[in-house]
Amino acid sequence: MGKIRFSPATIKAGFLVENPDWYDYEIVKHMEKAATTGSVNHILIFEGRSGEMDGVPVSKLINEKADWVALPIFVAANGGNPPDPESDYDWDDLVGVRMSVFTKRGARQDGTPQNDLVEFKPLGK
Repeated sequence: MGKIRFSPATIKAGFLVENPDWYDYEIVKHMEKAATTGSVNHILIFEGRSGEMDGVPVSKLINEKADWVALPIFVAANGGNPPDPESDYDWDDLVGVRMSVFTKRGARQDGTPQNDLVEFKPLGK
């Protein structure tokens, strides 16, 4: 008979938030994936650093054409200050940044429950 062992990280990856609230996160990874429309999807992996979300990875997908979805993340990463419209920003510079994120339960398009990151602010604000 075959056996399987699940790592603590794998088990945490399936955790759904029980108490919607602000939790501290660190952005631990940025990936790019081609969208079916020919544009680029940016995927940020946030890892919880406080409360019930401690150690829980949560992904956030943002299409390059939806810059208004990315804006609050970049504002939080910039200490709450808006970005300079004359400057370019690198998605990879977000890796290692910590921020506070309001987390609640949501659902994927197919109805599968998931953690949903809905608001972003700098730590301590």
